[in-house]
Amino acid sequence: MLFSSTPLGSLYRVPDYSLQLLRRYLPHITQINLVVHPLIRYIKCISLFFHKSVHCIRKDQRGEELRRIDLGQVSWEGCKNPRIFGISAGLGLDALVCKKALTSRLKQVLNRFHLGKLTYLALTVQSLFTMETANAKVITEHGGYILPKMIFAASMNLPAEGGGVPMAPDASPQDGLLSLSSAAGIAKWRTFFLLPLLVAAKQEGIKGFNIRDEKGFRVVLDKPMVLHADGEYCGDVTRVEFRCLERKLWLLHE
Repeated sequence: MLFSSTPLGSLYRVPDYSLQLLRRYLPHITQINLVVHPLIRYIKCISLFFHKSVHCIRKDQRGEELRRIDLGQVSWEGCKNPRIFGISAGLGLDALVCKKALTSRLKQVLNRFHLGKLTYLALTVQSLFTMETANAKVITEHGGYILPKMIFAASMNLPAEGGGVPMAPDASPQDGLLSLSSAAGIAKWRTFFLLPLLVAAKQEGIKGFNIRDEKGFRVVLDKPMVLHADGEYCGDVTRVEFRCLERKLWLLHE
C-alpha cells in the first residue's frame, strides 16, 4: 500500500517519494492534494456549527438575549426582488470598481500572490479619471440634500467595505441605521490626492465628503450610475432606495 506506513494525521499531501514516482510515470501530474485534509476541515466546521447552534438554543431556552444585527436592503426601478446586503451597497465609483473586479485579469494575477486587495486600489484610480459623475438628490425622513457631480454614494451597514476601505468609520450594524457615505462636488484630480485620507478613515470634515446616518435613503440621479450590493453588480440605475432591516440577522456566538 502506498500510504500504509503513513499516519492519518500526515495525509494532507502526497509524500515527496510518491510524487517522484508519479512524476516519473505520469509527467502531467505535478501535485496531488488528498481529500483527507479538506474533509477534516469540513467536519470541524460542521461540528462547530452544531455546537454553536445548540449553545444558542440553550441560551434562548434560559431566556438569555441572543445577539442580533441589522441588515440592509436595496431596491431600484424595475427590480423584481430587492437585494439584501450585510456590508454595503452603493452607487458610482465603488460600484464601478466592484463591477470591473468581477472580470478583472489583474485580480486573478494578484490573487496568486495574495495581493488581491491591490486590485481595488488600481481599479479605483483608473475608474476615477474615466467615469462620469451624476447629480443626485438624496431624500430621507428628516429632509433631503443635493450631491452635485456625485462620485460615489455608499450605504454602509458596517464601517468598511469588503476591500477594507473605511467608508463610514462609525457605522454600526446594531444601531438600526445605515450610514450614507458620499463624495460630490470635488474635482477628480483633488479626489485622487484625498484617497489616502479616505483609506485612513480621515475623510470627515473635508469639503465634498459627507456621512449621514438614517433609517433609509432614496437617491434620484439625473443619469444612470452603476449599483452594487455587497460587491455584486445590480445594474445601471437612476432611482435607488436603501433601507435598514433592524435586528434581522441572528448571530451564533458564545
